[in-house]
Amino acid sequence: MVLNVAYSSDDNYLKHVMASLLSLLDHNREFEVINVYLLCNGIEESNRQKLIELVKNTNANIHFLELSSVRDQIRTDGSFSISAFGRLFLGELVPECRIIYMDCDSIVNGSLMPLVQMDMGECVCAAVQDNVTKYFKVVLGNASDSRYFNSGFLVIDLSKWNALQMQDKAIAVVEEFHGSVPHQDQGVLNKICYGKIMRLHPKYNFQCPMFEMKPEHLIKLIPDYYSEQELKEAKESPVFIHFTEGFSNRPWRKGCTHPYAGLYRKYLDMTPYKGYIEDARINKNAEIVKWFYYNTPFPVYRLFCKLIEMKKRLYR
Repeated sequence: MVLNVAYSSDDNYLKHVMASLLSLLDHNREFEVINVYLLCNGIEESNRQKLIELVKNTNANIHFLELSSVRDQIRTDGSFSISAFGRLFLGELVPECRIIYMDCDSIVNGSLMPLVQMDMGECVCAAVQDNVTKYFKVVLGNASDSRYFNSGFLVIDLSKWNALQMQDKAIAVVEEFHGSVPHQDQGVLNKICYGKIMRLHPKYNFQCPMFEMKPEHLIKLIPDYYSEQELKEAKESPVFIHFTEGFSNRPWRKGCTHPYAGLYRKYLDMTPYKGYIEDARINKNAEIVKWFYYNTPFPVYRLFCKLIEMKKRLYR
């Protein structure tokens, strides 16, 4: 059995690719071959060699894919790295029928075999639901009570993706928003795949709010979200741990309180970047939201989130 996965990175994030990749290999030894497609945004040859050396004598094959064609086809406002948009071009760049795309700020903590074998029906991709406000749905033209998905972990049926010309649709959406799509590539994905995304169990993309906030609060905030039991299962046995921005900071920064930070450091210390740590706080907006969540009654926090959403609509 073959597993096809993809990451996207530049030199700065390659250390995180290494940690995530080692965790992937550690928990997916049942595959005969793991094809790793790395979308490269200016990765130096010396760093490519570090990655090749890291997986020597494993079941992984590294394929470096340049993002030059992506830069030629898509025009953004420059607020996001072109690396983020690479996943939207996998149909053009990768000669496979199915691939699992993973953000590199992550750790794999279980087997991906069920996702390789699952029937996706008529869906183009499969993903885990995100916990965003209605604003990000409405501004895209989707229903306010629709599900909105996180693009950090995607199972993509590349045959359907190409047949439905999803790449051309993605380029058109970026142009429609003049290069500034809300949530960038994630917003694009939610618009072009509307109604064609299979919802995965939250264990396949365990995001920070899933442990930082009480399950009952998430369920009140997000229409048609996961059950308390599903969120509990994800917290106890996550398969893909996604270190998104949140209240806990990132595991490569000082003061991180994420429950799986130690697991990230375990794999990072197996790379040439052993002991790497940054002295950086969570951003100011996250600190403010965190304060409201922990220091005010939940209805007040909920009202605060609605005010933020109204402000975004006014200044859109």
